[in-house]
Amino acid sequence: MKIQVANQDRTAELGALLRQQAASRRPSMLPPALAPQHSALALRQARNTAEYQSILVNLIRIRRGITTSDFSIPHKPGWKGSLLAGARRFLWKLLRYQHDRMAFQQNVLNELLIGALEFEREQRLAETEALRQRVDALERKQGGAS
Repeated sequence: MKIQVANQDRTAELGALLRQQAASRRPSMLPPALAPQHSALALRQARNTAEYQSILVNLIRIRRGITTSDFSIPHKPGWKGSLLAGARRFLWKLLRYQHDRMAFQQNVLNELLIGALEFEREQRLAETEALRQRVDALERKQGGAS
C-alpha cells in the first residue's frame, strides 16, 4: 500500500495508523459485504447488449435498498470533536424515525421502478423475438416465391 497526500509519500506516517483504525472497526461499522460477482466490474463480462442489460438489472436489484442502520460518525480529535459527535448521535437517534419512514418510501419506489424496468426489458425481448420470427417467415416466403 502506498499513500500519497499532495504528491508526497506519507505511507510511513499514515499506513500504520490506517491499519490500526481498520482493525479496530466493529463488524457493525463495516459496509455490507457483497460477493465479487455483485461488483459493477461484472458488467465487463457481458458479451452483448442484452447480456449487459441483464447483468445491470440484476445489480440494480441487489443494491436497491436504502438502509438507516447505525454507523460510525466521524469527528475531529479533541473534546470539541467528541462533543459535536455526541450531539450528532443524539440528533440521529432523535430523527431516525423520519429517516426510516423516508427510506421505506424510497425503497418501495425503488422496487416499483426496478419491476417496471424488468417488465419493459422482458416486453422488448418478446417484441424483438416476434419481429425476428416475422422477418424469418417473410424471408422464407420470399425465398420460396423466387
